[in-house]
Amino acid sequence: MLRNTGRLLLLLSVVTLCVAHSRAQDPQSNQQTQASSQPAPATQTQSEANSRIQRSIHDVMEGDQVLKDADITTTVDDMNITLSGSVDTYAQHQRALDIVSQYGRYRKIVDKIKVGQ
Repeated sequence: MLRNTGRLLLLLSVVTLCVAHSRAQDPQSNQQTQASSQPAPATQTQSEANSRIQRSIHDVMEGDQVLKDADITTTVDDMNITLSGSVDTYAQHQRALDIVSQYGRYRKIVDKIKVGQ
């Protein structure tokens, strides 16, 4: 349990650093963005951050012993983290929610997991 918690904290730290790094822009790229008619890089950066968070959650769930037989799909967007699929037990359901809550600080967690089906 402590090993998994440590892994989760490490992944969360890595994701936080990646998001902070991707948000930093140098003045030269900012001037180029303002001059172009393409979408702002923040939109692309947010999409990339969502993908990284989704992959991190997936990796943690794949390595978790409680969730090894669970069929859970995670979708991340700017406002929500959505869990869907099915699990056999309420313990698996709660473990999935616990893992996602580590990533859902600024997002609503949408729980569509079915238990025992």
